[in-house]
Amino acid sequence: MQADPDGDYPLQYLIADRQTRADAENRHSYARYAFRLNTTVAVEENSTVIVNFDPEYQRVVLHTLKVVRGDEIRTLLDLSDFSIYRAETDRDNLIYNGTLQLSYIVPDLRVGDVLDYSFSVVGKNPAIGWHFSEHVQHEYAIPVRFLRDRLIFPADYQIRTTPLAGAAMPKRETLGKDSVYSWIARDVAARHVEGEQPGDAISYAGTTVSSFESWEEVGRYFAPFYDTTGMASDRINEIATTIKQAHRSDAARLRAALGFVQREIRYLGIELGAGGYIPRPAQKVLDRRFGDCKDMVVLVTSLLSALDIEAAPLLVNSGTKGGVALLGPTYEAFDHVIVAARLDGKTYFLDPTRGEQLGDLHNLQQGNFGKGLIIAPDSPGLVDVSAPVPPFFKVFKDRFVTSPDMDAIRLISTSEYYMGEADKIMSWIKSDGKQDVERRFLEYYQGLFDGLEPTGPLEVDVFEEEGKVRLTADYRIPEGWEHREDDDGELWRYLSVEPNGFFDQLPELDATPRQTARAIAHPVRTRVEVEVVLDDTWELEPENDRFEHPAFDVGLRTEFRDGILNRRFTYVSKAGRIEPQDIRAGRTALRDLRRISSYTLRGDVPETGEVMQNLRRLLLGE
Repeated sequence: MQADPDGDYPLQYLIADRQTRADAENRHSYARYAFRLNTTVAVEENSTVIVNFDPEYQRVVLHTLKVVRGDEIRTLLDLSDFSIYRAETDRDNLIYNGTLQLSYIVPDLRVGDVLDYSFSVVGKNPAIGWHFSEHVQHEYAIPVRFLRDRLIFPADYQIRTTPLAGAAMPKRETLGKDSVYSWIARDVAARHVEGEQPGDAISYAGTTVSSFESWEEVGRYFAPFYDTTGMASDRINEIATTIKQAHRSDAARLRAALGFVQREIRYLGIELGAGGYIPRPAQKVLDRRFGDCKDMVVLVTSLLSALDIEAAPLLVNSGTKGGVALLGPTYEAFDHVIVAARLDGKTYFLDPTRGEQLGDLHNLQQGNFGKGLIIAPDSPGLVDVSAPVPPFFKVFKDRFVTSPDMDAIRLISTSEYYMGEADKIMSWIKSDGKQDVERRFLEYYQGLFDGLEPTGPLEVDVFEEEGKVRLTADYRIPEGWEHREDDDGELWRYLSVEPNGFFDQLPELDATPRQTARAIAHPVRTRVEVEVVLDDTWELEPENDRFEHPAFDVGLRTEFRDGILNRRFTYVSKAGRIEPQDIRAGRTALRDLRRISSYTLRGDVPETGEVMQNLRRLLLGE
């Protein structure tokens, strides 16, 4: 039990011992943890013993609770000192899973103490039946002196293990009528994981253990839970008939069915016990007018069945995305379910939980999850899940209208949003109001240009079928041109313009060396234009600058035609990650583009009228 202090880590695990016995009807998971608290912060953050469990099918058995201080051992296991709280670990996501938390605040815990406790959680989710799945982790961010994972099954169980990130295969042995899989390691070093990891990165060595032989088997197992046979109630058939009468094409009907659920059913998950895996009947979801992703998918597929449109539930992972393919077949690989609808030989990946969306079937934002698992009696297993993208999700344009005899400049700002970005803007307007959006735009531009003032209200144009929203703001900059002398004492007026908001869309790549890939946002497709209306007395040279990188393309095109200067900046991501060997080149390209992003015009100062008189007063104090 004794351990040398480890000054590099506030917490040092001495023992991490997990053992699980599972069969067709039950699951018994035992755990023992013993760790040394090396700092006051470690004491503050680890002085409460917490065990989470689902009361629908689990119970907790406490075995030991000790504090070791030198040669002194204090036993603290007194059930009357424990409290039970409703944890609701997913409440912030509008999911109520019924999780309870058994909690005990350990008294008189000091730096240097060892906290040692063990417990068991007994029970198996009835939705899983005889199946089993678990991810076993073999290394952590802190060192572990002794690490053991042990899984025990009936000998006739077919268990598949998938090692990840260099994990060792388990030791397998037969004990009587049981098969035992074990991993035992001593003095496990801490593993440092660099920040900004891609969602599909597997940071720590581990093993997926599953009773499923294939992804197809996982998809087939859950198919009965989503079977809509017999779910088409009179009310559901009535809604389907209304949709049929209102729309001629199957594409329009599919879009209308999705829109009905997005509009009429609010997202709220009650996932107690088996409810975490089994959806409620479609009519019940319709009656309640709320449900989680599973419930909403069942209602959509029931409507589509009544409309004779082929559709199936599709399990996906919103974080790992395509990385689920690396994990080996397991139901634990997913955290979300959407609809995969087939129409005219094409698959549409539709998410009822997105809320109301803009766009017809071809222009609405579909799910972009990399990989997904079809739930069906004849499931093909994992399929590619990629969404169509527009040329650009965001198109910003600042148009500066100048006059040769005035310093005031008119600024027309146009912001166009497509697909998912258009949905975000509409959600913003609906939740906070148009006035808040207008105020935020005004404050942004007032921070860039002194004295800027609006000349009219913010215009909002919504293009329903195209999945597009356009915001137009009209401003006046009273002193748009800046007057100053050059090195020879000659007076000029200057106007500097930049691609406002462009670099906010780009990844921030620092110079810190990395050994692993870095995550970047994807897909991102942004175009920012800066246009200055001058006159035909100006002569400006065109320029083009483009950089193609494995993870993104970025470019700048400058044109001058018919007295109008146009600078167009574009950024298009290609992947959600940058490999370490490509980071330096990407950083250099973005830095070089930033250096040439600002453009300064120098013109003659007007010689007549009130502008010249005001200028003399300003410069000469007249």
